[in-house]
This record gives sequence, structure tokens and C-alpha cells, in this order.
Amino acid sequence: MTQNPKESDPAHSLDQKLAHSALLFEADVLDHLVEQDPDNVAYLAALGQAFSKLKEHERGLAIDRRLVVNRPNDSTFRYNLACSLVLTGDLDGGCRELLEAIDLGYRDFKHLFKDTDLSELRADPRFKKVETRISEVSPPPE
Repeated sequence: MTQNPKESDPAHSLDQKLAHSALLFEADVLDHLVEQDPDNVAYLAALGQAFSKLKEHERGLAIDRRLVVNRPNDSTFRYNLACSLVLTGDLDGGCRELLEAIDLGYRDFKHLFKDTDLSELRADPRFKKVETRISEVSPPPE
């Protein structure tokens, strides 16, 4: 078994630990800010991103649900909720929210087809509904 040179590099390991610690600190600060101002969409969105980076999918899902309650017509928040649902194993919910995001105007389809958060859904037959909706809202090729 060959070891990745970066894995054996103490500086790389230290960089990873420092980055992770900084992210934990950021999430903690944002969590306290959200406690003080629970409906602040900017704080909630930043906290959701922090949880996503930390791979704390259940906590991220809870934040994404709150964001959608605060801004039900925001296509990006719906898209993020779809990702969180897929990451927590709810493919039906993820598909439903992805369709809603598209209906609300989400159009970054290049990202949607590459987003690793949605890999499990893209491999599932339910994703055909999403592909159909995309073809319905996309302009025809020239």
C-alpha cells in the first residue's frame, strides 16, 4: 500500500486540523448568533454552509428547513434543502424539493449535474422526473 505523500506530511496534517478547528469555531459563533437572532437569514445560511462543510448533515437539514420556512420562494434555499434531504437519505423529499427549486427559478443545471451532494439521487430512477422538468424549462438547443 502506497501512502499519499500529503498524508505523511506533518504540515499538511496540521493545516487540515487548523482548518477543521476554524470551521468548528465558525459554526459555534454562528450558532450563538442564531440563538440571539433566530430569524436572521444571513446567519442561518452561513450556519447551514458551515454544517455542510463539517458533514453534519442532520444539523444542516434542520437549518435548511428553517431557511425555507423563512423564504419559501427562494430557489437556492430549496436547492440546498434538496441536497440536505438526499444526504440524510430522503430521496423522495430531495426529488420533491429539487423540482420545487426548478419551478421557483433554479437554473444552474451544470452545477446540479455535478453536485456530489445529489449523486445518490442522480443514480436513482426518481431523478428522471428532475431531468424531465429541466427539459421543460430549458430553452431548446439552437
